[in-house]
Amino acid sequence: KGGTFGEALQLLTGYPTQRIRLYVPKLERLEKAQKRQARQERRTRLLLSGVEVPDEPSDESDDEDLTWSKLLSCKDAGYLLGAGCSEEGCEKSKHHIVEEMGLQAPHAYGILDLAEVVVNGATVRVV
Repeated sequence: KGGTFGEALQLLTGYPTQRIRLYVPKLERLEKAQKRQARQERRTRLLLSGVEVPDEPSDESDDEDLTWSKLLSCKDAGYLLGAGCSEEGCEKSKHHIVEEMGLQAPHAYGILDLAEVVVNGATVRVV
């Protein structure tokens, strides 16, 4: 197997890279949601019983707006951006990735621009 896009970029430039995960499998999203719900219920019970509960750090990995903001920040800073497309860990079949979305898997893509556009009245984020 080859390396990741980030590893290749780091070897090419000599600079460190950062990985921003754009896709989280459904099962992992459900597990995080259940854990978050359990924490909120526990916190509520403690608060209702009069116990002082410190604020817990938020799990920002699920925040699509924060991820988009990070991507825009990287673009504005002039960083080289890229994405890897893989069938591994994806709920979509290779047929869906290749035929319906027009992507190759496995493959690396350079990201040239990011934009928000309005399509049929809805704002869509385009990479």
